[in-house]
Amino acid sequence: MLYNEQEISLMANAIQPNMRKNGSVASVQHIVQDFFTPDHFQGKHVVDLGPGQCDFLDIAKRFGAITYGVDFDPCVTELGKLRGHNMAEAQNFQKTWPYEKSKFDGIFCRGSLNYYTTVQNGPQDAIVFLAKLFSSLKPGGWIWIAPWAKYSEEQTAIAPEILTLVHTFLKKHGVTIAVPSRGAIAHYGVTYLIPRIEIWIRHLHNFA
Repeated sequence: MLYNEQEISLMANAIQPNMRKNGSVASVQHIVQDFFTPDHFQGKHVVDLGPGQCDFLDIAKRFGAITYGVDFDPCVTELGKLRGHNMAEAQNFQKTWPYEKSKFDGIFCRGSLNYYTTVQNGPQDAIVFLAKLFSSLKPGGWIWIAPWAKYSEEQTAIAPEILTLVHTFLKKHGVTIAVPSRGAIAHYGVTYLIPRIEIWIRHLHNFA
């Protein structure tokens, strides 16, 4: 959500058209209410992949988190800095992960992670990226990720293999793969059109 004329003016130049419009914080509030407690944030280092208008980071910061974000859009990273978040710009954080030397207590992402785009040479590429991402998570750290996992036409034949590898990796690392109901999809703002909508959860409450 954009709160003043300075933010509205900044985001008018955003690369992503939906970032130029004033959004709503409601769906992010629903996520926090249903999955998190204040203990997930207080004094914890939390990163949001593709934070949009930084609604989740704002809430986490109000609960006492040290907040980080990464995005390819300079306007998004500048908005985050204005709000007091630590921001990194990466043209494709799935290929170049800017926080390789950092350790987080929690990783959040709603709709900005597509593991199919990491696959250049073979299905195993998706696991290489996820392993790098998970290496930035502290032992016992939490995850809330709703991936935007849409494969290209060229990947149709190998898409099932990629999905199986990803799910095997996630389960090995203690992640619950939840398939939300139609009502939950709208409630949490994961309404994008892809073959299968999932929410990856670790060390959080499951659906209320």
